[in-house]
Amino acid sequence: MSALEIRISKAATRALQDRAAPLLVLAELYFSCLIRKRLYFPEQVMADAERLPTDHPLLQIYFRPVMGVSCKVSATDKPPLTHFPIQKPQAFIPKWISIDFAAGQWRGEFGFA
Repeated sequence: MSALEIRISKAATRALQDRAAPLLVLAELYFSCLIRKRLYFPEQVMADAERLPTDHPLLQIYFRPVMGVSCKVSATDKPPLTHFPIQKPQAFIPKWISIDFAAGQWRGEFGFA
């Protein structure tokens, strides 16, 4: 697996230094009648999430591919989800993650190129 590029804003760097514990970061890739990618900052990470290697001591980054139980576009904000087994996960694991901290909230995105 190639190295994950981590891009952290100055505000996020300051906020990370103020934390007592590492920040949990979850890159979720959602498959259903559409594909969505979203970066979350949960208090706990689901058991089916795969931890990605990183040298950053203040971050714990995870990847979780999921799929919708049904294909309802109206339910894409909070759909019932199930683990999505990927045959070749290397193609779907993020290549970069960008993290920011603004207005008291963690924000971010991830990509593949």
